[in-house]
Amino acid sequence: MSVTVSRVRGAMVVVAAGEIDIATREEFQQALDGSSPVGGLLIVDLSRCSYIDSSGLSVLIRAHKQGATIAVVLAASDAVNRVFRISGLDRLFRFVDSVEEALGGHAA
Repeated sequence: MSVTVSRVRGAMVVVAAGEIDIATREEFQQALDGSSPVGGLLIVDLSRCSYIDSSGLSVLIRAHKQGATIAVVLAASDAVNRVFRISGLDRLFRFVDSVEEALGGHAA
């Protein structure tokens, strides 16, 4: 897994590529911990993510509980998107098709 973090128009954008699982959870956690703006917008781009398990989902839930408003860019992999639906987290996070869509209406 690789993770990059950037600021775009006032929002924090975390891009994860590859697999997010128990072996990569800590790296994903560190990226989100350093990026989660309390009350601000956190965009998690999973468009290049091929796999996510419950340990990855728990990292996202933790960021949400810390006060970040989270928009998730859907993965190209339907298997990743299905994990969100099965877990019910599709009702907790806002899902978008691109970072630009997530930024729509977000003032810097």
